[in-house]
Amino acid sequence: MNYEKKIVLYVSNVADILNISKEYAYTLFARPDFPKMIIGNRFCVRKDRFFSWVDQNSKEDKHETQKQDQSK
Repeated sequence: MNYEKKIVLYVSNVADILNISKEYAYTLFARPDFPKMIIGNRFCVRKDRFFSWVDQNSKEDKHETQKQDQSK
């Protein structure tokens, strides 16, 4: 699906983008550091904040991997 024109992403969109189950996407939305909002009774996330969150978390994971490699 093309998400270029979307402003917000819903749980199913996040699951599609990350290639994870919808159930696991809900666990991301439950994280305190995840930039979620609620519109009506649906969880969503602004697209720009979602991709920023992914970038930040990817960098942290890479940093941790590098630290573990250096300690060996």
